[in-house]
Order: sequence, then C-alpha cells, then structure tokens
Amino acid sequence: MNRLMRLLTSGIVALMVSVLALPSGAYAAPVVPAAPTDCGLGDHWAAPYACDLIRHGIIEEAAELDLNAALDGASFRDLLVRAGASLADEAEGPLTRGEAIRLLAKAVAGDQLAGADLRVLEGYADAAAADQATREALAFLLLRGVLLGRDTGELDLDAPVTLGEAAKLISLAVPEPLPEGTDKISLLVYSDFHGRLEPNGAELGAARFTTAIAGQLLKNPNTVLIDGGDTFQGTPISNLVNGASVQDWRNKVGVKVATLGNHEFDWSQPTLQGLLATAEHPVIAANIFYEGTQDRPEWAVPSTTLKVGEYTIGFIGITTPETKGIVLAANVEGLDFVDPAPVINEEARKLREAGADLIVVVTHSPVDPGDEPLEIVGEVADWMPRVTERVDAVTGGHSHKQAAGYVLDASGNQVPAVQSGAHGTGLARIDLYVSRADKQVTKAAVEVWNPHQALAPTPWAADLVAKWAAEIEPIKQVPVGKLAHELSRTTEPSGESVLGDFITDAMLAGAPGAQIAAHNGGGIRAHLTPNEEGMVTWGDLYTTSPFGNTLVLVDMKGSEVKTLLEQALTGYVRQLRNEGGYRPLQVSGITFTWDYSKPDGERVVEIKLADGTPIDPDATYKVVVNNFMASGGDGLTILAQLADKQVDLGIVLLDALVDYVKALAADEPLSYELQNRIQVINMP
Repeated sequence: MNRLMRLLTSGIVALMVSVLALPSGAYAAPVVPAAPTDCGLGDHWAAPYACDLIRHGIIEEAAELDLNAALDGASFRDLLVRAGASLADEAEGPLTRGEAIRLLAKAVAGDQLAGADLRVLEGYADAAAADQATREALAFLLLRGVLLGRDTGELDLDAPVTLGEAAKLISLAVPEPLPEGTDKISLLVYSDFHGRLEPNGAELGAARFTTAIAGQLLKNPNTVLIDGGDTFQGTPISNLVNGASVQDWRNKVGVKVATLGNHEFDWSQPTLQGLLATAEHPVIAANIFYEGTQDRPEWAVPSTTLKVGEYTIGFIGITTPETKGIVLAANVEGLDFVDPAPVINEEARKLREAGADLIVVVTHSPVDPGDEPLEIVGEVADWMPRVTERVDAVTGGHSHKQAAGYVLDASGNQVPAVQSGAHGTGLARIDLYVSRADKQVTKAAVEVWNPHQALAPTPWAADLVAKWAAEIEPIKQVPVGKLAHELSRTTEPSGESVLGDFITDAMLAGAPGAQIAAHNGGGIRAHLTPNEEGMVTWGDLYTTSPFGNTLVLVDMKGSEVKTLLEQALTGYVRQLRNEGGYRPLQVSGITFTWDYSKPDGERVVEIKLADGTPIDPDATYKVVVNNFMASGGDGLTILAQLADKQVDLGIVLLDALVDYVKALAADEPLSYELQNRIQVINMP
C-alpha cells in the first residue's frame, strides 16, 4: 500500500514527502518517490485530498470526478466508513457543511467532544446560531486544524457539502488505513523555536502552533512530539524570564523528549540546570562530557526510552559539536561536545540490550536539503556514515532549514531524516510503519510543511502567552526612537547588511576611543522593524540583540585586523558552500574588498580606514568587538590569542544600541541605508 500523502492547499502546505519501502528488519531498500499528487483531477483546491482518498480506496477513481458536486448524507457516511471511522448516526438526504462537520467530529472524537473549548468559536460570526452539538463539533475540529473557516469569518454551515470539502475533512481528520499487522509511529518534530511564543507573520506563535500539533495527534495517537533544541533564546517574552515561559508551554503542549541546542548555553550552566529542572519530559544530550574526561554532567542525560503503543523506543540526544566555538566561552567552560558517532553507537547498543525496539537520534545538528530530491547534506550526513549500530530515524536542527530525506549509515542503509525550519513556522514528521510480528520497521515516510497561518489559536495556549506577555510588557514597550523603514539583517553577497552596519556604528559610538568595530553576523537575531507609527521599542532592540553581550576593546595591529577578516571570511565561505560555517562579519570604521576565488587566509584584497587611508599592517588600532567574539567565538581565534590586549568595558551592547537609536532618532524618523563597506570580487 502506498503511504498516505497529504499535500494540503488551504490547511497546510506540504514541502517534501517521500516513502521508503524496506525489507523487514533492515534499512536496505533504495528510496522510492512518493505517489504523485496529480491523479488526474487538475488544479482544483481539493484535488490533493481527493487523490489521498483515491490512493487508499476510499474514493473510487473516476476520470470525471466532480469535486464541486453536492454530497448526500449516505454518500458522506459511506466515505467515513471506508476510511475506517466508526459511525452510529444515520445520515440520509442532502447534507450541509454543519451536518458533515458534526458527523465527522462524532466519528473521530468520541467522548472528547464535550470537552472542546468553545472559546475558539468567538472569531466565527455564524457559529453562535448553531446548536450545542454542532458548536462542540466545530470547536473540536477547529482546535485540530481540520477547519479554518471562510475568509469572511464565517463557517457557512448551511451550505451543501461538496465532494471536495468532504475529501478534505476526511483526509485531515481520519487516521490512515493500515495493512493488517502494521502499526504507524509518527515522530513529530520542531526545532529552533527561539522563544517565538507570540505570532509574527509566518511565525505562528504558540497558540496556533499548538493547534497544528493537535491536528497531527488526531491523525495518529501514536505520535511523539520532539523538540530539537534552541528553544528558549531569542525574544523578550522568553529571555526576560530565562525561558520559563517557553518551558511552561512545552510542558503543556505535550513534548515527550527534547535535546539541547547551542543556544541553551547562552545563559550560564546553573541557569540552564534550573530550567531543565522544570521540564516535565526528558531532555537528552549524549555527547556532552566534562572536558578531557569520559564523565557527563548530571544534567546531560544521554538517552531515554518511551513506550509508544506496544513499542519501546530509545531516544539518543546530540548537541552540535560546533557549540564550544559558537557560544560564550564562560558558559561552556569545562565542557566538551564530542563527535556524535561513537556515543550514538554506544548508547544504541545499551538501549537495544535494555529492550528498545526502535532507536531515534534527536539532534541539534543540521539536516540540510541537498541539490537532489531526498538528498540530505550537512553535519548529520557527515557523521552518520560512522554510525555502525542500527538507527531507525534521525531528526535535525541548528541551521534553520527545512529538509526531508534520508542519510546513510556505516552499512549504506538509508535512515529517514527531517528538519522543520525555525521560529515555529514549520513542522516535520517521520512515519515509521512497524510490523507487529517482529517489531521491525517495514516502511518509512518523511514530510516537512508549514502550517497555515489562518489556523485557529488554541485558547489555553493563548492564555498562557498572554500571562507571560503581561509580565514583561512594561519593559518591552518602552519607546526608544523612530525609523523611517526597517533595518534588515539580510546580507548582500559581499556579506554586508544594513542592520550590521548600524549595529557596528552603535558599537563605535558606545566604546570610547574605538577606531574600528566588528560584530559577528550570527549575533544579529532579527530585523529591526518599526511599528505603524515608525517607533521601535526596547523589546524590538532586545529581539535584535538578545544575548547580553558586553563591549570589549582590543589593541590590534593592522595585520591582526586582516587576520580577523580572513578568519571571518573562511567561516562565511563555508556557509555559502553549505559546509557549516558562520554568518558574515559586520564592520564599521573600515572598508574592505575580498576575493571569493582565493583560498582561506588569502581572500582580503584591500583594507582602508573610514577616511580612505590604507590600513597599516604595523600600526596599532583600537577595535571594539563583543565578548563572545573576544573569546574566539565563530572561529575568530585571533581575538582569543589577544586576550592580554583586551579590556571588557562593561558596557552592554544592547544598552549601546539603545543609546545610539535615542541619539539619532528620538525626534525625527531615521533613514539609514547600506554603507557599502564590504566589496566582493569573483563571486560565482
């Protein structure tokens, strides 16, 4: 049987789907593309749902299938029965949308209907006139993303239900029919949430993200919700309470297992330990050890097991080995983040010996899309070929990309791998089809998609966000200054960004005596966007620069400034080539030209001071950087080597940025454009 594949046009937009057919007990079969979504029904909005049902024999394939045709009650009931839903109601004659919704909800919800939170109906004008049974059905399906409502804010309950609408309802709500003797375990994954509890465009916020998650649990109760790390750092609503708000949501939404990302170490180890103590689920990280030892910190739990249906699943956590180089040194002092492959092999053996039926590796390491369909590149694809123990699935994070495909282990077996993107914009899923007879995976499917922004917000999650938002609102909303337009962190091919220019200007202004400023691109976390009145607030600036970094003044020779730029360009070129690396360095007080075609260490062609004077290799300049860079972060080891020439000014970078905006934009909106400080030649 082909896997159930759902490309959802008005519900969720699926980005990648595939199926891997496997012989019992081993991942050895080649990747087989999923069945095409085009089954001869054209570009009708409901075609993907109907194709879904046709593939499962729920709708009989017909060349002239009319998806706009009204459906009677008997036909709708027959579709539900074919889909595997249990029905007690009889439905005859013409069927309205409201009746179809009530019939479907009763079929899939059972006794959960009475507990549906009716507050979700407040945004729909015609829901108030519906009877109680219909209102409960509406609420149940809205809270699982099965319904979105009309663009008019109405549900149009009295309109006849069409075949296309029926196909959508059934496809989204009724669990996939499975072959006899087969169970499906779904691994539902998000990563790099970065504190995005509040909605912002494509960033759904916790309330709508909760709805998207609930829809997946409806489709398969044997679903494990996984958090791939970098969960807390990034927004005032999280940072100002050390992540407590996000952990509150994570506990309530039903996360079953999580791993640690590099940004979990943006705060001190004691702060992290305090946060982990509030988690009502395992947080695992197998490759973190005390430096130079084989001993793990007590809080670095390597693995865990969960019972899912009749199966015991072992989960192994991995944090990117890059962590030590991209986090403030003091926050990871005394720790090693070691090669994942050996620890995965060790933990997998232990878990199998302890009775685990399946092994899942939950990583905060990149699972990036390659150039070919289903191709995975990046960190996980680099170390998985050294994993000799059988792994059934792997999830990724860290690079903020979306991917769904397969990586190869040491035996050349294909292991399903996914990554969801970032900021609560996407979800990823691995479906493992398991034989009850021998508890082995016989088929695997991968998918990544963006839930629809029109999903109804889940009331309890909205309440949770409102509670925490109220706590930090007085600080967040303090006005700072006015901007004529957004200052974007998006970089030119050269590596320069408008916001990077602005922040380094603020560093120069805030560091007495500084001649040159440099800031790592990865430390600029969001665009600086004014509200409708042109105002930017303390909260806006905090979201842009949330790390609490301080300004450090370093005495550097001109030759050492060149080395700094070369090291930064090495990291940037690696990123451009999808080889890891770092976002590009931002500068003020100098301009420079670099050559993409040159090798590492030889790319900088020319450096000039702001007045056009060439930099003197032997002269000493006062360079202001942040304390993360000063410790050698992002591969900038030249700065760590100059520790004896550094002075931490004790000035918080965010405070310098606030002061700079106040000085330039307190009265009139500031217009600030790209300063063209960085030029690149021979860029392909």
